[in-house]
Amino acid sequence: TGNSPPPLAMHASTTITKKSNDNTTGNKSSNDNTTGNRHDRFLVVHGGSRTFDLAMGTNELYLLNLSTFEWSQPTHVTGTQPSARYGHKMCELEEKGEVLLFGGADD
Repeated sequence: TGNSPPPLAMHASTTITKKSNDNTTGNKSSNDNTTGNRHDRFLVVHGGSRTFDLAMGTNELYLLNLSTFEWSQPTHVTGTQPSARYGHKMCELEEKGEVLLFGGADD
């Protein structure tokens, strides 16, 4: 569900683990909260070309939640947003939910 990416050529993808703390209400009272860790896995898809002649790259970013199989496009990304590109590589940085993107062409 959600807006899935269009057909792309020479895009980059990787999986990431995002750790978050969830506050859940305990059984004793509504004021008794316990904290648990949740680990969400995502497939990250970036860039690529919408044409097979590689005439124009894109810098669009898509996330697929691997638990719910829902696609989304993040509206806020920390760090410098990469330029439009294709033929690049991506990898996760030590399960921090961060991605390193490198290489590729933009013309």
